[in-house]
Amino acid sequence: MNRLDCFNLVAATILQRLLESFPQPVLLDTRAVLEELAAQHPDCALGAGPGTPGNLAAWTLRFLVDEGFVRAGDTRGPAIPGCTLTAKGLSTLQQRFAALDPSPTLAGRLIEAGRLLAPDVAAAIVTRFLASP
Repeated sequence: MNRLDCFNLVAATILQRLLESFPQPVLLDTRAVLEELAAQHPDCALGAGPGTPGNLAAWTLRFLVDEGFVRAGDTRGPAIPGCTLTAKGLSTLQQRFAALDPSPTLAGRLIEAGRLLAPDVAAAIVTRFLASP
């Protein structure tokens, strides 16, 4: 699995957790995210190792914070306090992407996917999420 596929899985998992806890801020342990995904997707380079110097979950969370989708406390450690979706993140997850689209919102798709996110589902959700205005 390539790095973008792994990023999509991590981003979808983070968004899923924050959506489930919204509006309550939570402590997001990026190590726990990696452990969960590593068990489901052993072919994904998620943590420290050759070619992956660091914690992909922490980098992904920082990206989501920098882009304004997530609010968080100090993002330097593996356990990030005060994580919650911003208005931008929540409204993006609630959008439908075609006129009169009967399909679920991105939030609905994350909830439907549950904890076993397939790489193609994660890619579709995160790609639409990040492409939104």
